[in-house]
Amino acid sequence: MKRFSLKNILLLSLSCLLLGACATQQAEPPVTPSTSPTTGSIASPVASAIASVTPSQPETVLKQIGYGLSYGHCGSYCNHSLTISAEQMRLVHKANRDPEKNPDQVSTQATPAATWQKLTGLASFETLQSLPERIGCPDCADGGAEWIELEQAKISKRVTFEPQEGLPQQAELLAELRKLYQELNGENNSASEPLS
Repeated sequence: MKRFSLKNILLLSLSCLLLGACATQQAEPPVTPSTSPTTGSIASPVASAIASVTPSQPETVLKQIGYGLSYGHCGSYCNHSLTISAEQMRLVHKANRDPEKNPDQVSTQATPAATWQKLTGLASFETLQSLPERIGCPDCADGGAEWIELEQAKISKRVTFEPQEGLPQQAELLAELRKLYQELNGENNSASEPLS
C-alpha cells in the first residue's frame, strides 16, 4: 500500500478545495451591447449611463443677454448698457467726454428668476447669429444706435441697429429689454454711484 506524505495530503486537499470552488462559481452572462431604439446604433451600458447624467449641450445655454444704446453726438452720458445673467443685472452709463468729470455710473441688482426665464424664452441665438452685425445705418444723422447681444458658453453675437427701425427678428425680446432698461434706469438713476 502506497503511503502519502503530509505534503502530498496537503496538496491534494488544496487541489480539491480549488476545484470545488471553481465548480460552484457560476459564469456571469456576457454583456452584450444594446441597440438604441431611436438611432439603431449600438451603445454600451456604460455609455448609456454616462449619457443619462450628462447635461444636454451646455454650450448652447444662454449665459448672458446684453442691451445698449449709444449716441455719438451728445454732451455727457452717451453710452448705456444693460447686461443680464441668471444672477445679476448690471446697468452702466458712460460719458463720451471727460471721464474724470463724468465717471461711469454703475448699478447692479439681483435678477429675478421670472425675468431671466422670460428673457431666455424670448431670445433666439440662432436668429441673432443669422443676422449681420450692423443693420441699416445706426447712429447716422444723430439717430443713435441700439444693440442686442446674446452670449453662450463659447460664442457671442451682437447686432447693432437703428432705434427707429428696431429689430423685427427679435421684436418681443427687444420690447422686454427696452422696458427693463427703462425700469432699472428710473429706479437707479438717482442711486447710481460713480466707480471709484
